[in-house]
Amino acid sequence: MNLAKLKASAGLLLSALAFSFTLQSCAKKEADLPSPVMEATEQADFTSLQGGTTPLDCSQSACLIAGGRTNVGTVNTELDGKGNLLITYTSRVRIEEVHADVFSTLNAFSAAGKMFCGIPLPNRFAYEQSSCRSVYTYTLTVPASVVSCLPTNFNVVAYAELCNGQKAWGGSCTPNQNCGSNGGPGDFPGLGYATYFSFEKKQCSQGVSFTYAWEDLINQYNDLDYNDLVIQSKVLYTNNASTKKLDLTFIAQARGASFDHKFKFRIPKTGVSSVVGAAAVEDRDGYYYVTVFESTKTALPGTANHVTANTVATEPYRTPVAKSVTLVLNNSYAYNSAKPYEPFITVYSSGNVADPTPPVYDLYVKGITNRAGMDTFVYPADGKTYPNGIMIPADWRWPSEMQIISGPYPTSLSTFFAPNWFSNKATNYLSLTYSPGNIQVQ
Repeated sequence: MNLAKLKASAGLLLSALAFSFTLQSCAKKEADLPSPVMEATEQADFTSLQGGTTPLDCSQSACLIAGGRTNVGTVNTELDGKGNLLITYTSRVRIEEVHADVFSTLNAFSAAGKMFCGIPLPNRFAYEQSSCRSVYTYTLTVPASVVSCLPTNFNVVAYAELCNGQKAWGGSCTPNQNCGSNGGPGDFPGLGYATYFSFEKKQCSQGVSFTYAWEDLINQYNDLDYNDLVIQSKVLYTNNASTKKLDLTFIAQARGASFDHKFKFRIPKTGVSSVVGAAAVEDRDGYYYVTVFESTKTALPGTANHVTANTVATEPYRTPVAKSVTLVLNNSYAYNSAKPYEPFITVYSSGNVADPTPPVYDLYVKGITNRAGMDTFVYPADGKTYPNGIMIPADWRWPSEMQIISGPYPTSLSTFFAPNWFSNKATNYLSLTYSPGNIQVQ
């Protein structure tokens, strides 16, 4: 699309509206400034993501277009593992200030007082950094509470003032750097070259929200490597005028056990209209009991030399298996981001879910469930009580087979898995935790 040039009358109107901002000096050195990306990350609520690296695998980009014609960089948008929207400017010309906002429709954006005569007003945008930065990249964060209320497809407006006095907008761009005509898709209806672009949630693969790991013996001598079963989940909560739902993706990552399991979760029935995509759903005691994996041995079969999968680095790697479940919600539902559901496993000591020879029992995650006697065991060596299931609110490297968890994570057992135990890592933790082919990847 070709973007219309800014008309002289638009310039007069923008001046009348005090649209322009005071240019900041370009003299400040980068070395004198804190990292804007680090600072933006600290402003977002990432305090629970200390257990590992949460990949940002949802990324949608637009061009950063200066003066309505010149492509000077990109505006990258992506969802992090907690549902926040990160808007990252990257420019070949130093950035002095940035302003951004999100909206469902132009009518809603105008009704919020953020446009005048079809022209957007950056000084009224919800997210900004107006102080002198003189940097080449900067990240703004739209909180998950805002993102969850937006429709699946919404709009992003991203504005930047550059060190050379130019003003730039995020928008679609063609190879010859010329952008859409005024009034076309991606443009505001008023005079000028201001643009916006769309973001589509369904294109996104959320980063890992939680990792769950179990020791699967009940009141017996578990080996404390917490890899009998490792399941990770991705959680996306949508709540807007047209849709209220919880999209859950569960990934079977590792199985260091000879027993077979069914992986399930339970959730209070209140506010849940239907469950879509589950292997089975049981309605009892005011809860829905939802089966995700019918057999973890089927999902992650053992190798020729081991009954386990993805706990011995020298054995063949089993590709993790993902299953998705959607909960359709109504207005009675109350979302708890720290505990959106209660995960648990049904353990088949026969080694086969098709053979229900006793004992068959359920094991939950300590601190998430209120089901006494179904989440802890007594370790005979020291007589202390430890959890059968643990939760890490992030991606996580689990111990290798037969490696006690206190090796890579020294304070795990001594503090009985107190908050943030997973952030205290031994200097050699990489060699004590699993990675395929013994490649030490953080």
